[in-house]
Amino acid sequence: MKRLKAVKKFIPKPIMDQGLLRRSQKAGKQPGLVEYTGDYIVETTIKQLQFSEVDVEDFDDGSPKDIFGRCLPGKVDWIDVYGLSSTDKIKELGDLFQIHPLIQEDIADTEQLAKSELFNDHVFVTLKMLSVNEKQEIEREHVSLVLGEHYVISFQERPGDVFNQLRQRITEKIGKIRFRGADYLFCQLIDAVVDQYFAVFEKVRSDIEQLEMKILDNKKEDVSNEIIAIRKNIIQLRRMVMPLREALSKLKRFDTRLMNAEWNHYLDDTSDQLEHVLSSFDSFRDMLNYLMDLNFANLTNETNEIVKTLTVISAIFIPLTFIAGLYGMNFNNMPGQNDPKGFTYIVIVMAVIVTLSLIASKRRKWW
Repeated sequence: MKRLKAVKKFIPKPIMDQGLLRRSQKAGKQPGLVEYTGDYIVETTIKQLQFSEVDVEDFDDGSPKDIFGRCLPGKVDWIDVYGLSSTDKIKELGDLFQIHPLIQEDIADTEQLAKSELFNDHVFVTLKMLSVNEKQEIEREHVSLVLGEHYVISFQERPGDVFNQLRQRITEKIGKIRFRGADYLFCQLIDAVVDQYFAVFEKVRSDIEQLEMKILDNKKEDVSNEIIAIRKNIIQLRRMVMPLREALSKLKRFDTRLMNAEWNHYLDDTSDQLEHVLSSFDSFRDMLNYLMDLNFANLTNETNEIVKTLTVISAIFIPLTFIAGLYGMNFNNMPGQNDPKGFTYIVIVMAVIVTLSLIASKRRKWW
C-alpha cells in the first residue's frame, strides 16, 4: 500500500488551457494593443546586465529611461523584464527602443504560440518556457526575446527562469559568451529554454512509467482518469512546443545584419535537440495506448473473475434448487416422504452434490 501511495502523487495535474476563451475576448480590438492575458499578477521589474570582453555590470530594477540611457554601442546589454501585468512599463520600454507595436502586443499575449519575426531593426522570438516545480507539477511561462543592434531584451511573466547558468557564464567569464555579440546571447537564450524541455519530458516519461507500475501492482483499480489526465497534458505540451520547429527554421532564413550567419550552426544544434524532444510525443502516445489497453484488460479480467464466481455458485445451487422444488410439490406418493429419516437422506444427498460440484470446479480450475 505504501508503494501505491508513493506512485499516486506523481500523477500530474492537467495543464490549464484557456487560449480559445482569451482569444475570443480580444476579438474586434485594435492591432498593437498591449494587453496582458496571463495569470501572474507580478510587479514589473527590469534588470540590466551589461558586459564586454573586459568587464561586466549588473543593474537592478531600473526605469525604462535609465535602462535605455545606459545602453552603449561598445557593450552588449541583456535587459531582463520580469512581470508583464504592468503593460505601461512594457509599452514605455518598447517605445524607447522603437519596438514595433505588433511585437509589443505579442509580448503581453501569453496565448501567442511560438514564432519568429523580423521587424525593421529587431528580431523577435516568442516561445514557451516549461519547468517542473517543487510539487512535481509542470508549469509553463510565456517568454519573448527581442534582439537589437547591441542588446537583447527578454520578457518573462514572473521571476525564476532557466537562465541562471547563462548569467553565471557572463559574470564569471566562462566560455566565449563575453567575446561575442548580442546575437550569440540571443541564440543561447533560446537554447537554454529548449534544453529545459528535456527535464519536463523526462518528468512525463517518469509519470507514465510510474502509472504502468501502479497498474501492474493493483490490477483491480481503474486508472482511466489518470491516463486521460496525462494524455491531456501531452496534448497541451505538443501545442506549446511544436510551433517552435517552424519558428527556428524561419529564424535561420532571416537575411539581417543583426545576426551573424555563423551562429546558424548553434541554431541547428538547438533544432536537433527540439526534434529529439518532439520525437518523444509518438513514444508517449504509444505508451499511453498500451497502458489504456492494459488497464482495460485488467478490468475485463476482474469482471470475468466475478462472473466465474457467480457461475460456480449457480452450478452448485441449481441441482439443490431442483431437489427442493421437486419435494415441494406436495404429491402424496414421494420417495421417502413418510420415512422418519427422509429429511436426513435428502440433506446428505445435497451435501454430496455440493462436494462433488466443488471438486469438479477445483479440478477445472474455475476457482
